[in-house]
Amino acid sequence: MNYSILPYFTTNMTVMDDNWGLNLPGNRVNIPIKDESAHQKFYAVFLKQNKNRLMLLISSLQDQWAKVD
Repeated sequence: MNYSILPYFTTNMTVMDDNWGLNLPGNRVNIPIKDESAHQKFYAVFLKQNKNRLMLLISSLQDQWAKVD
C-alpha cells in the first residue's frame, strides 16, 4: 500500500487486530463500506477426517465475527 494510489479494502475482522493500521501510510483514509449488498459469505472447506481438529478454530472465528458484526 505504500507505493500505490489504488484503494484498499478491509473487513470488520480487521478491528480485532490491535496492531492493524499502525504502519499505514498517513495519506490513506479508511472509508467503511456500509452498503447492505456488500456482504460476503465465507465457507470452511476441509476433509471430513479433519473435522475434529478444525471445529474449535471454526467456532472461535464464528464467535469473534459475531462480536464485531
